[in-house]
Amino acid sequence: MSLLRALTARGFIHQATNSDVVATLLYPATKLQRTVFYLGIDPTAPSLHVGHLVPLMMLAHLQSYGHIPIALVGGATGRVGDPSFRNTARESMPEELARNNVQRLTAQIRQFSHKALDRTNAISSGLGVSKVYDVSVLDNADWHGSISVSKFLDIVGDLKVNAMMGRDSMKMRSDSGFGPSYRELSYQVLQAYDFWYLFKEHNCTLQIGGSDQWGNIVTGIDLIGRRTTFDQGPVDGVDVRLAQGLTTNLLTTRSGEKFGKSAGNAVWLNESMTSVYEFYQFWIGQPDEDVEKYLKLFTFLNRREVETVMATHLAAPEKRHAQQVLAREVTALVHNRFGVNAAESVTQIVFGELAGLKAKEVVRGLQGSEMLFPLSMTSVIDRRIPHLAVQAGLVESLTQARTLIQKGGLYLNNVRVTSPTEVWTNEHLIDERLLILRSGKHKHKVVYIL
Repeated sequence: MSLLRALTARGFIHQATNSDVVATLLYPATKLQRTVFYLGIDPTAPSLHVGHLVPLMMLAHLQSYGHIPIALVGGATGRVGDPSFRNTARESMPEELARNNVQRLTAQIRQFSHKALDRTNAISSGLGVSKVYDVSVLDNADWHGSISVSKFLDIVGDLKVNAMMGRDSMKMRSDSGFGPSYRELSYQVLQAYDFWYLFKEHNCTLQIGGSDQWGNIVTGIDLIGRRTTFDQGPVDGVDVRLAQGLTTNLLTTRSGEKFGKSAGNAVWLNESMTSVYEFYQFWIGQPDEDVEKYLKLFTFLNRREVETVMATHLAAPEKRHAQQVLAREVTALVHNRFGVNAAESVTQIVFGELAGLKAKEVVRGLQGSEMLFPLSMTSVIDRRIPHLAVQAGLVESLTQARTLIQKGGLYLNNVRVTSPTEVWTNEHLIDERLLILRSGKHKHKVVYIL
């Protein structure tokens, strides 16, 4: 069975340039036929976010079928900024920042791909795939930085501006009354050149990406068609008719807004930017109407496994079984099983279950979170619990702490503090390192003694 059909059933596919050709490209690979494909990601931040997971998961599925993946990090295009579906211009990115982000994203993509391969080995074996290829991570600054302007224009100069401006991705800028700058319009041309370059140098015949990349992908296919015509024949034996595009549905909020840095709602894959606990809780918090869709998109559970999870969930929705499976699967994929343990340790704290907590797991689960307060013994100002609550940032002042105690709302390790003169001792420490402060039912500070 073609992978295109399976991906459609899992909810990935938004659009394909030619479904019949793409379906042919995505049959399980053989020694005689493997598809080289690429996914482009611009380094607009030092970390990937959950919005990137949809195309990355599709990359992993194609990889499991024996096809050859290229992840292209846009060290050049990222500095320009993609104007697609935007009504305001992006700021140009400094070269050094782009270079640093490229390095970080390259490492993240490789780590994610290796973890995904561990989970798709059974899929590849079941399909009889003889070889699974590691992802090649490239940076388009390597070729854009070495080509002259005149040579570049020789290659891309016949692309039609009217066609590019007519793409849906550019209409928002045109309709806003502020058309794109030359720099922004060049983005589509640069990405088109990327597809041409990978087609010519790596026999790459398929570009995948989010649905917002459709216009850029089609422009690349247009360029390949024009250049192949001018060059009179296939490029290195690759038939131009096989140059295709395949886009995924975007991950959006309930209101239809994209997840990402620009929207200000990014859930990062880097645990120093979004803690493992917050990442885990993002998936726990998904509504019932979305959880089955997300199990298909963000896990490698097969159809029967998803059906089993959903049957258990529907029998007792209040237990949120499907959300727990989703959170564990995705957190393990991004942060490994130790990350799952860390996130669930913090969840224990939130639900008041402190027995058996391990300081190492809690600290990892909260790395990068304001909920964690590292405290050196040399910086302890006063061992009275109200002073600790102020120092850790649970309350703003001693007056507020005393008021909270009077109302019965301040807790240390789930035990109500009854006097402003109460002190904490080493006997209060959980696993010799942790103190759990709580205000009311839901506000926590985890004090980690260094």
